[in-house]
Amino acid sequence: MSNITLTLLILCFSASLYDASALDSDGVTLLSLLTHWTYVPHIINSTWNASHSVSCSWHGVQCNHAYHVISLNLTDLGIHGQLGPEIGQLYSLKILVLSNNGFSGKVPSELSNCSLLELLDLSNNSFSGQIPFSFGEFRNLSHMSLSSNWLTGVIPDSLFRIPRLEEVNLSKNLLTGTIPANIGVIPQNLGINSSLVKLDITNNKFTGNLPPNLCFLKRLSVLNMGSNQLNGSIPSDLGRCKTLSMLILSENNFTSSLPVFESNANLKYLHISKNKIGGPIPPSLENCTNLAAINMSMNKFTGLIPSALGKLVNLTVLDLSHNNLEGSLPPQLSNCSKMDHFDVGFNSLNGSFPSSMRSWKGITTLILRENNFTGGIPGFFSEFSKLRELQLGGNLIGGSIPPSLGKLKNLFYGLNLSRNELTGVIPLELGYAAGSSTLDVSQQARNEE
Repeated sequence: MSNITLTLLILCFSASLYDASALDSDGVTLLSLLTHWTYVPHIINSTWNASHSVSCSWHGVQCNHAYHVISLNLTDLGIHGQLGPEIGQLYSLKILVLSNNGFSGKVPSELSNCSLLELLDLSNNSFSGQIPFSFGEFRNLSHMSLSSNWLTGVIPDSLFRIPRLEEVNLSKNLLTGTIPANIGVIPQNLGINSSLVKLDITNNKFTGNLPPNLCFLKRLSVLNMGSNQLNGSIPSDLGRCKTLSMLILSENNFTSSLPVFESNANLKYLHISKNKIGGPIPPSLENCTNLAAINMSMNKFTGLIPSALGKLVNLTVLDLSHNNLEGSLPPQLSNCSKMDHFDVGFNSLNGSFPSSMRSWKGITTLILRENNFTGGIPGFFSEFSKLRELQLGGNLIGGSIPPSLGKLKNLFYGLNLSRNELTGVIPLELGYAAGSSTLDVSQQARNEE
C-alpha cells in the first residue's frame, strides 16, 4: 500500500470520527435506539443523520433552547423491534409517544431515569412482561397509557405514588391480581395522588373488591373497570361523586345493589351490564340529569322500571334487558324524546306499549321481545321512520298486523313479530318494510291452543 493511499484512508477515518463526535449526546442516544429496531421506516432513515451536529431537526424530535431532546413522538410509523435501555439517557425528555407501532419485549425500567417525563404513551404495541416497579420514581408524570399490549403480572403499588398522575390507562392487557390498595383507600395516599381524574383498566383479569374513596378529592371523571373479575359491592361513595362523567363496571362479578345517586350532575354514561347486581333499579338515578346512556343488562334487577327515569330528558340509550323486571312500561319515559336505543327484552314486563311514547321520533332500536306484553301492535310505530330493528317476538300481543308497518323502510336489522297471538293475514305492505332484513311472523298459535 502506498503512502498516499494510507494517508487518504487515515483522513477518511478521521473525518468519520469527527462526524460522529460532532453529534450531540442525545443524538447519539437516539441512533443507539435504532440498533434495537428490526424495521426502521424511511422517514427515520432519511432524517436521523449522524453527520448533524444536533438531532433537533430529526423526524419526531423536539428540543429545548439548550438543544436537548424534550419530546420524542414516533406514533403510527410501523416501527418494529425493542425499546432499548438507552431511552433512559434522554434526561430532558418530557414527552414520549410510541403508540401504534410494533414494539415488543419488555418496557425498560431505565425509563424512570427520565425524571422530567410528563406524558408516556406506549399503547397499541406488543410490549410484554411486567410494568416496571421503578415507574414509581416518576415525579412529573401526569398521563400514562400502556393499553393494548401483552403486559402481565400485577400493577405495582409504586405506580400510584406518582404525585402528579392524572390519567392512567392499562386496559387490554393480561394483568392479574388485585387493584393496588393505595388507590384511594385512605386520605394520606390520596393526598399523594391528588390529581387522578381518569382510571381505565378494562380487559384484564383483576380480582377483588372495588376500592372505596376513589372520588375522595372529587376530581375523578372517568372510572372504567370493565371486563375483569372484580367482585363485591359497588362503593356507596361513587353515588356522591359529582365529578364522575363515565362509570363503566360491566362484565365483572359485582353483587348487591346499586348505590344511591345524589345529584350526580356530570354522570353521562353508566354501564354495569353482565354482573350479578340485584334489587330494584334506584329511582335516585333521576338526580343524574345529564345521563345519556344506561346499560344495566344481564343482571338480577327486580321490581318495576322507575317512572323517575322519565326525568332523564337527555337519555338516548336505555338497556335493561335480561333481568327480572316486571310491571308495565312507565308512560313517563315518553319525556325521553331523544331515545335512540331501547331494550327491555328478556324480562317479565306486561301491559301495552304506552301511546305517549310516540314522542320517540328518532328511535333506531326498539326491543321488547320475550316478555308478557299484551294489546295490539301500536299503529304509531309506523311513525318511527328511523327504526332499524323492531323486536316484538315472544309476547302475548294480539290483533292484526298494521299495514302501516310497511312504511318502515330502514329495518335492516330485523322485524320480529313471532310467537305472539296475532291474527288475520300478513299485509302485503310488510314486504316493503323487510328490505334485506329478517322478517319473522312465525308461531302465532297461542290463541289457538
